[in-house]
Amino acid sequence: NPKFAVKQMSATRKAWQTQGKQVTRVIQSFPSSDLSAANPDAWVKANHMGLELAQQAFKDYQVAIYTHIDGVGHKIHNHLVINMPNLKTGKKYHAYRDWEKIAAISNAITQAHGYSVPHNQALERRTMAERQLANKQAYVWKDDLRQRIDAVMQDPSVSSFKTFSE
Repeated sequence: NPKFAVKQMSATRKAWQTQGKQVTRVIQSFPSSDLSAANPDAWVKANHMGLELAQQAFKDYQVAIYTHIDGVGHKIHNHLVINMPNLKTGKKYHAYRDWEKIAAISNAITQAHGYSVPHNQALERRTMAERQLANKQAYVWKDDLRQRIDAVMQDPSVSSFKTFSE
């Protein structure tokens, strides 16, 4: 029950008197070749894999799992909403240290269920909005910046920060 999860997480934050960021989110995606959005059993399987990920990666944290399909690719995916305070210590979760570990756990769970594991992780992360703009051939400032940086990096006359800044 989403409303119950919100109340429980809020009560935990109040008990630990935490400030600032309240939750963080992890998205666990599955290719449509493994889990079809048209198959109700696939939704249940995806949700169970999300629960396994929550239990293994976020042991002492409250996690709400929301399973749905995205609007563009119609792929089943989980949103794991992690409450920031640790249930035992009250210390806040810092996700920036754990992305590779979380991905490895998710991949192991997916593989244990007989599904494929992504091999080519994107080197550059793009938001859904950035992907949609790029698909429409619209200007994406981050792509422009990446291209400019790549061009400078390929320029043999740039061999130091000093020549770069000139």
